Amino acid sequence: MAEDRKDKKDFVYRFRLDKEPGSPLIGDAPAEMVRKQLEALLKIVVLTEGNRELKPDRFRFTNNPAKNYPLFDDSDE
Repeated sequence: MAEDRKDKKDFVYRFRLDKEPGSPLIGDAPAEMVRKQLEALLKIVVLTEGNRELKPDRFRFTNNPAKNYPLFDDSDE
């Protein structure tokens, strides 16, 4: 098995984390954690539905569909 492993290369994807985390956008800690993960993912992927590109700006948890959380700080717009 070890001999087979020599022929295969492992690839690691790395990206920089912000040095200064900044202030949270959402007061709910679990929601803020999810928001930061989604924000980071949306910097490297594009969500689509069929061939249509999606531009999400909010998210919600499946156990509380009435509560929406913003993905980005749009207070300066």
